[in-house]
Amino acid sequence: MSQKTISKICRYATSHGYKYLSLEQKADSIVCRYDNNHYLRLPRITEEHIISLFRSLLESEENDYVYNKNFKIMDGKQVIKGSATISPAKYGDKININLNTTLPTLKQFSRLGLNKVQKTQLTTALEKKNGLIIISAPEQHGLTSTYYSLLDLLNHDRSVYSLEDFPEYSLNGVNTIRLQEYGGLKMSLDLLRRLDTDIIACDCKLKPADLKLLWQNADSRLIIAAMYSKSSADVLRSLKSAGISSAAIAQRLLVISHQRLFKQQCVQCLEVEAESEELKKQIVKKWPITKKYWPQRSYVNRGCKKCQSSQNLDKVRIFEIMNFDKNGKLKTEYNPLILEALRKVELGIINLEEIADWAQSNK
Repeated sequence: MSQKTISKICRYATSHGYKYLSLEQKADSIVCRYDNNHYLRLPRITEEHIISLFRSLLESEENDYVYNKNFKIMDGKQVIKGSATISPAKYGDKININLNTTLPTLKQFSRLGLNKVQKTQLTTALEKKNGLIIISAPEQHGLTSTYYSLLDLLNHDRSVYSLEDFPEYSLNGVNTIRLQEYGGLKMSLDLLRRLDTDIIACDCKLKPADLKLLWQNADSRLIIAAMYSKSSADVLRSLKSAGISSAAIAQRLLVISHQRLFKQQCVQCLEVEAESEELKKQIVKKWPITKKYWPQRSYVNRGCKKCQSSQNLDKVRIFEIMNFDKNGKLKTEYNPLILEALRKVELGIINLEEIADWAQSNK
């Protein structure tokens, strides 16, 4: 079974408004259930191929338990995305899929959530003729949305190409190249070297060799690369593992912008919260610097019609921006993301519990 079969299964769900589906072997057939009420039966022989495909998409080994891991595939020019869980069942593995039909939110630059200094740092970098800008975030923390928002900000008098694995937006003034159609990143960059290209943006999964290729192109063009990463420090480690020296980083890397999403608190039922020693202990243990910058107060929602469903609340982006001087040292404007988050806590925009959860997670 090719990827086309799983595309058809997911396409059927999307066209009928089903968000959840599962695939499970039942004796002599495969049952595909949609939202627990509707199902299709598939030939038994397809089961191991479906499992194999999803394990390949999710980068998991045979017999590994997989929980809520994200995936994307192309269905023609449409992107199918969601998360999948693979667990043991009576006759073999069972796949539970949660489809995500929402597009990344295209926000105006002024509404991304950057503070005044951060806006200046990014706009200054975007005006450069050459060098590397890296924007990063963990998965599901708004990276693609920020990527498109930055591209939308660019001066349309400049020639801009966006190299993407899974294109989701077509922006005016931006030429999109789907990497798979052009033989991958190296061949796409070779093509762009022969064109009058001012800016190359890249939203794809980057291996160390890919980072090195983008780095080499940044000497004559402005390169904007999106990377899924846990922190800015992880981005720097990736550059080092690609064989790029600290001196070279200082010479060509313009900015690392790292972000996380937090649930915004509801202003209609916001109340001052009594300080929790347990939350403080968890956060200070993870980031000792926070003890010095602990917020004077924090807030909590007591519950109202708007905030009883988290779907009614927006997400807030919080950023940290790294840029470097000629000696490779961080410039003095740098503020760790955790301190930016604590400022938002003191303003009642986000709550301490989410930061404590972040401290306890590896994401």
